[in-house]
Amino acid sequence: VPLSEFGKQGFEVRGFGAHLLERNDVWFVGLDPVGHALSERGANTVDIDGCNADRFRGHTPKYICQMRNFLYSVEREYSVPVATLWDAWTDAVKLEAWYHPTDLQNVAGLTESDAVEGGVWAVAVDVPEYGFVAYFFGKYSNLHYGQSLEHTMHYTQSLEEFEARDFESESHRILVEFEDRGDKAWVKFSQFGEMPEEQIALTTKGMESYFDSLEKFLGQ
Repeated sequence: VPLSEFGKQGFEVRGFGAHLLERNDVWFVGLDPVGHALSERGANTVDIDGCNADRFRGHTPKYICQMRNFLYSVEREYSVPVATLWDAWTDAVKLEAWYHPTDLQNVAGLTESDAVEGGVWAVAVDVPEYGFVAYFFGKYSNLHYGQSLEHTMHYTQSLEEFEARDFESESHRILVEFEDRGDKAWVKFSQFGEMPEEQIALTTKGMESYFDSLEKFLGQ
């Protein structure tokens, strides 16, 4: 089913850069409104964990695009070239300078960003009001320069666990998408995993503050 036909057939497309798929005229099997695949998993289908357009180019079979456990997304356009925006997300020094809510700061020296397949991503956000540090870490995957990247996101409040880096522990998946808009650039952050319903709105608001912090950083 072409993406452009989804509206006519009453299907819902959620998460994973649908705009990228549409732009590249990708054909694939979609989902019904509750996320069930609309095809039997037969010989002419392939399961795809995520929907970056690059994974579909050059293929003719139909696909089941499994948009698993989408939680929320935040997006914004910034008045910088896409290369500048990409560097802000992937350079460790730059990431440490802004990747936190506007009223908090990161713990200096604990940020890592080895933006290659399997490279480590790590940030430690100091939360002095509540007496703890929010430690995040994960591994990069599916990096396409200036277009999209993914990484896992593990969370702990223990420095010992943060330093041990158990990549088999429970985690969420992050998809960050970029778009070159000439003298401006757009970015979208999407998070996938399990989260209590009542926390999703609060987490979304928190990420919007991260985007405010990024705007301030880019304007310096």
